[in-house]
Formats: sequence, C-alpha cells, structure tokens
Amino acid sequence: MGYSNQEDTANSSASSNNKENLPTTLPILPASLSKRFINYFVDSVALLAISFFITVWTTINFGQGIGFVFGIFAFFAYYILLESIFFTSLGKLLTGTRVVCVDGQNPSFFRIVGRSFARFIPFDQISYLFYGNYPILGWHDRISKTLVVPKNLTPEKIKAINQKDIDAHESGSVLKIVLIAIGCCLIIIAVIAFLINSSIQSIKETTESMLEISTEMNIAVTMSNISSQAEFYYLDNFDSYSGFCLELLDEPSLNNIPYTCNDSAFRYAISYQLNESTVMCIDSKQREIEVPDLEINRDTCIESPDQEDPYQDDIIDLEDDTILFDLTDI
Repeated sequence: MGYSNQEDTANSSASSNNKENLPTTLPILPASLSKRFINYFVDSVALLAISFFITVWTTINFGQGIGFVFGIFAFFAYYILLESIFFTSLGKLLTGTRVVCVDGQNPSFFRIVGRSFARFIPFDQISYLFYGNYPILGWHDRISKTLVVPKNLTPEKIKAINQKDIDAHESGSVLKIVLIAIGCCLIIIAVIAFLINSSIQSIKETTESMLEISTEMNIAVTMSNISSQAEFYYLDNFDSYSGFCLELLDEPSLNNIPYTCNDSAFRYAISYQLNESTVMCIDSKQREIEVPDLEINRDTCIESPDQEDPYQDDIIDLEDDTILFDLTDI
C-alpha cells in the first residue's frame, strides 16, 4: 500500500509539471502562405477584369496609347485606394485578413503607395514562397514595413508576432512546392502573354504607320501627276481649263481617292482626301493647302470668299485690254 501511494504521488507530480510546461496561449501568427496565395489570385482576377474594361473603354474613346496608360493606372488605384482606405482588398476580405504596420497600427497613405509600387519589382510575387508557411519577409511587405494578418488581431498581439513562433509552426512542405510551381507557371504565362501582346501591337502599329505613309506618298505622287496633266490639257484646249474635270472621270489613278474637282476657263481646283483627318487642295496657281472638307464648290483653293484672289485681277486686266483693243480697231 505504501509503495502504491508513493507511485500515485510521483505520477501526480509529473502531471502537474507537464501542465506547467505547456503553453498557456496559442502563438500569434500572421496570415498563412495559403491565404496569401488566395489573396493574390482573387486580387489578380479582379484587377484583370477592372483593367480590361477600363482599357477597352479608354481605347475606344481616346485611343490605344491612352488606354494602356489607364490600364496601368487601374493597377495602382486598385491597391492604393482599397488598402489605404479600408486596409484590405477583395482577396483579403475573402480570407479575413488586412494590412497593418509592423507595430500593429494602420499604415499611412504613403506607406501603401510604396507598398503598391514595390509590387512591380520583378518576381516580387514569388518572393513569399521562400519564407515559410507564414511569410513576413516578402519584398513588398519588407520594403514598406507592413504585414498581412488576421483582421481580428489587436495592435498588441501584432507586436507579439515573432520569428521563433513562426518557425515552430512550419509544416506543409508539399503545399509550398505546389504553390511555388503554380506561381512560377503563372509568372511564365504572364510574361509570355505580355511579350506576345507587345510584339503583336508593335508590329500592328508599325505596319499601319508604314501603310499610311505609303498611301499618302502614292496619293501625293498621283495628284502631282494630275497637276501636270492639267497644264497639258490647258495648252491642248486653247489655253482653257474648261472640261478638265470631266476628263478626270476616266482617270484610273483616281479611282480609290475621294476628290472633288471644279474648273473654268481660267482655273481649276481639286480637293482630295489625303488621310482620315486631312483634306488637301491643289489648283491652277500651284497652291497645295489643307482645306476643311472635300465639298469645295469653287475653282480655287482659297478658303474664304473674302480672301484676295490674284486671279481676279488677271481676269479684269485681260478683259480691260480686250476692250481697249476693240475700241482702237473701231
């Protein structure tokens, strides 16, 4: 009996010692690697959709270059607005996490701006895959001195987060390998897609630019030939341009060029579409000027009827000379 009591006393003492050695509270940990991956995936999908619609809308209304700029702006606006105002994002809302400073306080606007710019560092996204299952040393976290933590943690608990507790809970190496593989594949796909899209856009823009320049040169050469043709017509038609525009109806080089032609005995004017935004005009005075539109119902390129027309003086002088000659003969 005495021996049994001693054994019970020893077991009771060992049990009490074990209870004293057990931690009284659970360790305080930041957001896990799996939650960070979910955050990144959800935010990427949301950001892609927002950027796509903004880019398409601005491209349609303002042009391709402006659309690209607004697409980049959407990336910054997404993270800066959500994380500086609400200290979270769509992905973090889903996983119940938020952004805080390392001292547990809410980050300032400029700290969030720095955090957002740091996301553009090459391979920033996969930097979190090399710091365990509770990463706190990813690049845009470390640079901005911020953390992603469960949203219910108080500033005091956030301050208590330490690397020793994190190291004690490291596990799940298979998950880490899978996430690293997925992350690398996503980055490779994104880079390839970006390069392909950039190359296609560059080739398309270059081709369109070269085609436009070539078309404008061909039109300019054609109109120069027409101008020379007008002078030959004038000489063959007894010093008159009258009827020249009718002759141009059979000119094959003008089949694909929108133009308007007006002529009289003493002059002619042809307005033609050089490109989508430019209408040019040539006339018998060898003027070549830009005009508002094709519908010019006069035989000169002068834009305003009030503008001085040197041809008018020539005609008056000719008429006066003719009259004087006739009077002399009489």
